[in-house]
Amino acid sequence: MSTATHSFISSVKKGWVRDGILRSLARNPSTLTALASALGVSKSTVNYHLENLLARGAIEIVDTRVGRGGVVSNEYSLKEGSLVILPSADEEEEELTSLEEVFGVETL
Repeated sequence: MSTATHSFISSVKKGWVRDGILRSLARNPSTLTALASALGVSKSTVNYHLENLLARGAIEIVDTRVGRGGVVSNEYSLKEGSLVILPSADEEEEELTSLEEVFGVETL
């Protein structure tokens, strides 16, 4: 297992919004507005989670567009080489501990 390929392993803790964002971005890049609409939550809620995931290096901005009135819209994607694991609530703590021990990585 190469370090580059598995440089970031993320497991979601009790956060259905963050879970939904990661699942969506694992399929296709998306904007804050599209994610908020798909999840049925406010843009500010999605923005909070996107900022947290950006800070932790799990996602990246892959495109920036300037729309009407100069409004900037970023498109987000999972960061190249990221592996996102979303265990069920029952498996969560055991899975997190195992990932941290085996790979020596930080889990979210």
